[in-house]
Parts: sequence; C-alpha cells; structure tokens
Amino acid sequence: QAQIDWVVEYCFPPKPDHPDVDLYLKLLQRVLDAQPDLLAARHGPNQDTLLIKAVEKGNLEHVQHLLCARKVDVDGTN
Repeated sequence: QAQIDWVVEYCFPPKPDHPDVDLYLKLLQRVLDAQPDLLAARHGPNQDTLLIKAVEKGNLEHVQHLLCARKVDVDGTN
C-alpha cells in the first residue's frame, strides 16, 4: 500500500498544467518499468486505480500513457 501511495503523491503533478508535467510522467514511467505490478494496485478508501487517479487529477499525458503505452484496462472495476 505504501508504494501506491508514493506513486500517487509523487508521480502526478499537483495541477494539470504544471510546467514539469513531462518530468512527472518520466518518473511514473520509470517506477512502472521497475514495478509493473503497481498498475493493478489500488489506492485509498475507494480503491482507485492509477488510471482513475490520473483522470481525477486531470492529467491527459498520464492518462494517455496508462491507456496506450501500459494498456491499462479502461473497463476495469474500481
């Protein structure tokens, strides 16, 4: 649980138009390269996936990466 909390806290920019979005995305990519099992991890009381967190944070680049490069299941249950 601590790992997914860390990913949500540090791999997503604080706002969608943050000037360092590309750096946050690179960090997310490297973390997921090292620990691909985090793609299936759940976060918080709602058991949100990384895709749901990316959508909630409004970050298009992260959503696109999770859907296109990581092939996250868009129909996955939350």
